Parts: sequence; C-alpha cells; structure tokens
Amino acid sequence: MKDILIRKKHIKQELTWLAVCLLVTEAINIYAIIHYDGQWNEAFWSLGYVCISAIILYAILVLIRLLFAGLTRIFRKKTY
Repeated sequence: MKDILIRKKHIKQELTWLAVCLLVTEAINIYAIIHYDGQWNEAFWSLGYVCISAIILYAILVLIRLLFAGLTRIFRKKTY
C-alpha cells in the first residue's frame, strides 16, 4: 500500500487558514461583547463556542476551496 505524504508547506498553510478562522470568530465575539455591552469575562467563557464556530467556518472555507479547485480543473484549457 502506498503511503500518502503531506508536505510541511501544506500543513503550515492549513494551520494558517485555521488560525485566521479562529481570529475572525474571536473578533466577531469581541464585537458582540462591545455592541451589546457585555462583560469582558464572556470573551473567555465563550471560548468553546468560538472554537466550534472557527471549525465550522474552516469547513465552509474548505468546501469553497474544493469547489473552486474542481471548477478550475474542469474549465481549464486543455493543451495537447
């Protein structure tokens, strides 16, 4: 059976995307705390929800990237 190799570059890229998703969801959480005059300890207490939201956002991002890659592969000009 052939092993699948994932290069370090791709792992770093995916971890970067996940970190961006986490930062975006945390920024939305902080905005909601400011907008609704909440207490700042909610930023720490809702960290679980922020992580779940980041994973969902990352999954949506992966689906969009896969769709884009598939469409580019289908509609790419074939040169022979």
